[in-house]
Amino acid sequence: MLLKRFLRRGDRLAIEAGQIILTPQSGRQAAADAWLTDNFEQLLSEIVAVTGTRAFVYHGYSRGKYGRSKAGGVTLNLTNVDTGEQAFCIYNVDVTREKNTRYGKEGSMLPDGHFTPPKGGDFILFWKRCGLPLPRRLSSFHDYMGKLRRIIFTADYDEGEKVNKQSLQPLEISYQHLLESTGIAANNAAISPDNSRTTSGHFPDNSRTKSSDKEMLEPPYLLGLQADLGTGQNQYGKRLTGNAVIRHAPIPNKTDEWLNEYGAASNE
Repeated sequence: MLLKRFLRRGDRLAIEAGQIILTPQSGRQAAADAWLTDNFEQLLSEIVAVTGTRAFVYHGYSRGKYGRSKAGGVTLNLTNVDTGEQAFCIYNVDVTREKNTRYGKEGSMLPDGHFTPPKGGDFILFWKRCGLPLPRRLSSFHDYMGKLRRIIFTADYDEGEKVNKQSLQPLEISYQHLLESTGIAANNAAISPDNSRTTSGHFPDNSRTKSSDKEMLEPPYLLGLQADLGTGQNQYGKRLTGNAVIRHAPIPNKTDEWLNEYGAASNE
């Protein structure tokens, strides 16, 4: 297993605030970051499997009016990292204009992809759990939704493919937990966590994501998962359907090559 061999090297690994954090023993952070980028899929899959953690990645959203009452909502489309199955959750938001403007009358639908969450509502609480700063205007969330693609989530299921929206939050797995889950902590007492580290990766900032409207229902870049978008380009107000999932699993005999490349880069 790549994860076990990686930890035995003495490098530190954890998932914090939904981000994989890698701290190389060599101190060569740039080389470690490059290695992590190339091997992210395999590493995350093994972390989830060995810890028995339920993890999700975000790959788009839709918005519309739901139910008999036609209440406004935004649907987050997710993929279960372990099973590859799709999941979703829905947050209550406003999708119509509150007053007459030059763009439309009061009560008319906002432009495609636009929505306004209520202050103090579940969506705002979710956004804060992600550690993301709120936009200056709540009506501009459509410009920032792409930031969710950078976060690994965990959540409880409600029923079927629906996850509990109050439980959706960034995943946390400590370095010590990984050592214990892989059996390395018991077998190698010389490996022990400390409090000093240099974090790899960059947490999302307050800048807008580019082309966010066009990215609403694009396939995720994580795990090589591809959603079935054959039902049409405009799927606002619908939950993403289809189960076309492609896992780009690494070739087992490439593990040594990956580790050797990482080691060589770290020791240059």
